[in-house]
Amino acid sequence: MNHIRDIETMQFTTELQTFDRKSARIDAKALAIPIVAFANADGGDIAIGIEDNDDVTGQS
Repeated sequence: MNHIRDIETMQFTTELQTFDRKSARIDAKALAIPIVAFANADGGDIAIGIEDNDDVTGQS
């Protein structure tokens, strides 16, 4: 699997079956849903701290 590693690429990559972006404010229980989905599929990458509008909020 080709893993995405830099923030800028993750910001602008289209969310697909193996890639998802989630807010840094996501609840742990809500985060379980995409984790389980990826575990039951072919795996994938979740970028936590990138909003739906592509803003990076998960870094200080």
